[in-house]
Amino acid sequence: MAEEKTKPILALSVTAQLLNLHPRTLMLYEKEGLIKPYRTSTNRRLFSQADLSQIQFIQYLIDKKRANIAGAKVILDLLEKAKGRYPNLKEEFFPYFSQKELI
Repeated sequence: MAEEKTKPILALSVTAQLLNLHPRTLMLYEKEGLIKPYRTSTNRRLFSQADLSQIQFIQYLIDKKRANIAGAKVILDLLEKAKGRYPNLKEEFFPYFSQKELI
């Protein structure tokens, strides 16, 4: 099941439409290091369900918690580094974040 969530299946335009974002927003997130979509041999971006979850959390940080892109990056980096030792840290600090099942 975990492998299913990380399988890159969605094109940039489909991902943007599902998340109600402009494709350029996703490109900006990639440029700023917030996300790292899979690249095909022809350099097209593909997104997984795990990517959708990550982007939803980024949008939560920006829209609801009023973080800018740099602040969101710091939060994501801290959560990633702490994940092994504190697996529930995200839920403790952001209890009101709820992820939507989009696919």
